[in-house]
Order: sequence, then structure tokens, then C-alpha cells
Amino acid sequence: MKLLTTVLTILSLSFLSSCENGPSSQSVEIFPLKQLSYTDSTVSYAGDTLSINTEYFVIANAPDDKVALREVVESYNKETLSVKDTQKYYAFFRMFYRETDAIGRDYVEKHEGYFNHDRIEHHGDDRILVVKWENYGKNVTYEFE
Repeated sequence: MKLLTTVLTILSLSFLSSCENGPSSQSVEIFPLKQLSYTDSTVSYAGDTLSINTEYFVIANAPDDKVALREVVESYNKETLSVKDTQKYYAFFRMFYRETDAIGRDYVEKHEGYFNHDRIEHHGDDRILVVKWENYGKNVTYEFE
């Protein structure tokens, strides 16, 4: 089953990279927003300390098709994340946003005065996928926005 998934991922990425959208080919690229990523912890009712890791990414030329988007993100996660990384935390979240004029590949939050803030939370319409590993990596879910 893993071999089939890997083959389908490679074929999908090959197909996506060979498709032309206008005069030049636009490839899908994923850019980490490292300055926004963080690790937090909380204490359960039983008194256990639970750590939560959250990472943010922008996808340039993101596919509109959910299957193709999932395959691109799965491939990226396999390249950049090990199973041990997800098992370190009670919950591990990866938030993927579509690249737009408002949230680009070099996006940084802005705090320019008391009422003038631009935070990642303000761009919920641009979020296209959240990948969650919960229960120390045992449960994985893909939530499309």
C-alpha cells in the first residue's frame, strides 16, 4: 500500500510539474513561515504535560483539486518530517495557506500601532489545509478548508 501511495504521489507531482498554465509552467512550491511556528505546552486534568507544535506554510501555485493538494503536501511532509518528529508532541499541526497578495511566501505578522495588526489568524480565507498528528503521532487527519 505504501508503494502504491508513493508511486501515485510521484506520478501526480510529475503531472503537476508538466502541466502548463499559460505561456510558462508554474510549479507548486511550499515555503515554511518559520518565524510564526511555535511549540506550546499545557497540563491535562490528570496532571500530564502535553506539548503541542504548530507550523505554518505558504503554497505557491497550489492545486485546486483536493486530491492533488493532499498528494503535494504528503510528499512535502515525507521529505521534511520524520515519524519521530510527530511522536515527540501530543499534537503536531501543520497549517498550509494559499499564496495571495495578502499572504506571500515571505509573510510576517505586522504590529503597527494599537489597532493596526496583521496576524496569520486574519487570513483564515487563505488557509487551504491543516494536517494534524494527534495522540503522539498515532492519529493523522487532513482538514481541507
